[in-house]
Amino acid sequence: MSSRIIECPNCHTVHDIAEEVAPRAAICQLCETQLLPDIPEPPPTHPVVPQVEKPKKQRRGGGAIRTLVIFAIIGAVIYGALQYGPTLLMLFNTAPPPSYTPTPTVSITPTPTPSAWPKGTTACSSTVAVSDKAKCGFAENVATAYSAAKKSGNKSVTLKKVSDPSNKKTYDMTCTVASTAKCTSKQIKTIVYVR
Repeated sequence: MSSRIIECPNCHTVHDIAEEVAPRAAICQLCETQLLPDIPEPPPTHPVVPQVEKPKKQRRGGGAIRTLVIFAIIGAVIYGALQYGPTLLMLFNTAPPPSYTPTPTVSITPTPTPSAWPKGTTACSSTVAVSDKAKCGFAENVATAYSAAKKSGNKSVTLKKVSDPSNKKTYDMTCTVASTAKCTSKQIKTIVYVR
């Protein structure tokens, strides 16, 4: 069984066609164009005039207009993305929207930052300082007694028999009522500051 090689005139795929099929028209398996067998053309009855290809016309300005249109489209896309980007993203978001639960408004009253303790004192805690660093236990006892005894409207508070754990003695203290109270005693030189 012999075969014939035929090239598709459309996609230029080469086909090996059986000799029995070649006299009939076959179909290109790639582009489905009808393949005609190579039949010799009859000699021309009139003189053949060679065809001369016409030179293609050059477009002037077409490239510049095309470039301008492309830049205009790109600019519009960028402008739209900047202007409406979050809205567009929400349109394409496949996640369910977050549920909205209003949170109650909490009013916070700022507390003023306390000024530094007076010079030469030792801070026993954030609310108590003492002039003698060995007396922090005593200063804490003064602060507890002061908090229990202070009354609004009074300019001073007298504390009776405040215990000093360092020497097992008690002292009477007088405290000025203020944002930082100053507590002193005639019996010792230690000064206690309470906030």
